[in-house]
Amino acid sequence: MNIDPVQIITKVLSKVYEYLREDFRVIRPGSVRSFEAAASDIMMRILIEGGFDYDKFKETVIRVGIENLYLSVETSNPDDKRKVLEEAFERAFEDAEKRQEKTEEASTQQVAGFNVSNGGEINENVERSDYESGTGSISGGFGAEYSAEEGQELQMGRSLVANVDDHGKDAKLDSIISTIYEILYGGVGTVNFLNLAQLINMFIDPYANIVEKTKVLRKMEPYLRNYGLLPTDFRRNRDGERVFEALRNVVKNAMSGMGQVKVVRFTDIDKYPTYVVSVREYKIGDNYFDVDLQKTAMNLSRKSIMHKLFTNKDIVVKEYANVKTIDIVLCLDVSGSMRELSNGMPKIEIAKDAVGQYIQFLSKTNDRLAMVLFNFRADVLWGLHQVRRYWQQMNYMLKYVYAGGGTNLANALERSREVLTRSRSNSKHVICVTDGRTVNSSMCIKEAVRLRRGGATISTIAIGENSDDELLMRLSKIGGGLFIKISSIHDLGKALIMDKLHSM
Repeated sequence: MNIDPVQIITKVLSKVYEYLREDFRVIRPGSVRSFEAAASDIMMRILIEGGFDYDKFKETVIRVGIENLYLSVETSNPDDKRKVLEEAFERAFEDAEKRQEKTEEASTQQVAGFNVSNGGEINENVERSDYESGTGSISGGFGAEYSAEEGQELQMGRSLVANVDDHGKDAKLDSIISTIYEILYGGVGTVNFLNLAQLINMFIDPYANIVEKTKVLRKMEPYLRNYGLLPTDFRRNRDGERVFEALRNVVKNAMSGMGQVKVVRFTDIDKYPTYVVSVREYKIGDNYFDVDLQKTAMNLSRKSIMHKLFTNKDIVVKEYANVKTIDIVLCLDVSGSMRELSNGMPKIEIAKDAVGQYIQFLSKTNDRLAMVLFNFRADVLWGLHQVRRYWQQMNYMLKYVYAGGGTNLANALERSREVLTRSRSNSKHVICVTDGRTVNSSMCIKEAVRLRRGGATISTIAIGENSDDELLMRLSKIGGGLFIKISSIHDLGKALIMDKLHSM
């Protein structure tokens, strides 16, 4: 059986849209943009992974299609949504396969695209000329039912294939990354804007080791700069970096001690304080955060006055009492509102500084931390890793986080639950940071209940006046954690550490 993957994808999505419109369980069949994003996302996944048999091709179309349509489709019973989508895709594939069989019976002419042999192997055979002439356009299916403006992004999708390089995996990765923002998700202001975690996870498993994820991010770094997704003062040269850090420090110091912090506790405080029980000399492998700077400085001054050489014995290291080890998932809002300025600095940059302080604090413990970014959809930036060991990689990835798109806290809680299913710790904690209101408030409550039943506690931090404090407080009450309301994002670092101390 010979098939053209572009035709199959567009015909399937066209039929899915038709079936959703006819289904009495569906209130809204989804937005045009969600179907556009689904088509482009599916095509890119196929190009990246390559070498699929037909069954794998079909599984990819259904899985990625549902991921993109899930938030846009609305059903009378939210719990039926996934089932409705799965049924629509299965019916659409049955129709596409029957139509393909009839076409093959009527004509033996080979269809341009993926050549599927009798053994089921799919070989990539997409010709550049097909896309340049428009015969392989992704907009040839359901996109044709929309206006020319609405189908523009799909028509541009052909350059995804045209730009794929055959000189190796790295060249292919470069080519695909360089077209993602131009083709798939438009400007930063669009609702369905791809955040950093979603982008990285298109090229690597979401739960891959953070070291491997940083390698992928290094490949993306030039494109993030080119598309203006990094701060304008952030440059490769050291002087530029110093200027940017200086600007951060000026704003941070100017705001220190300002703002109001409201804390509501929903459980009794069960603290296991981090306190020093002894000091000893430095040993190779000790974390430099544990060095007692005051005592070490006194030893070095004394040796300097006596004109004696320094030794390891002069470096004093603190030893802390045993504390409860926690697996923490930090959900950070990276929606478009986080691009707004606060005292001359984008909110997202101030938030990144606060999370950096939080990581530094956790590096003194044995806690593990996972990071989930959420805008219109949530994804895992990195899975659970011991902060003491991987704090450098965490800080590296953190500095490339950018903001844009809508807000979906329910999906962030769902991702957190997925992360924590991989945890064997007796202590699990989720903390959500947001500055705005979210879609699917009812789903937030359901996900919070599921998390709590799974043994996790939940805290929320509400920033500014636009947050849904009633919802966030309810989530914290269900989760038995803290609700922290801060009037200024400059107090976020204080709030994060406050929550950590409460959970210890």
